[in-house]
Amino acid sequence: LDQSQGKTHYLGVTGPKAAFTGTTIPRSLLYFRDGTSRTIVLVQVDDAFAVEWTKPADYNCEQHDANPIGGIGGTLHIETFLAAFCDGSVRSLAMDVDPVTLRALFTPQGGEQVELP
Repeated sequence: LDQSQGKTHYLGVTGPKAAFTGTTIPRSLLYFRDGTSRTIVLVQVDDAFAVEWTKPADYNCEQHDANPIGGIGGTLHIETFLAAFCDGSVRSLAMDVDPVTLRALFTPQGGEQVELP
């Protein structure tokens, strides 16, 4: 039996400085000063972080600040994970993405100059 059956591997990115707050309070598009094409809103997580698709659970980037790649990726793709950006695009990012870059992509108004890998 597949342990991830009935679960989703795609979670919204939440946190006090992320696109989603983890509350019912939405962010305005004006909040995305770094640009919607430079802000990750959804990540693919590994089996251990997959949740029942009806469960309101997300990937809290603040809890993973020390290791931002922690829990991301896994067995679905070899050495990559999928990330959806606020502009609607989806990119495959390498599992060895620079942690500083990934943290910057999680924050819509950090002011970082990020080159997408």
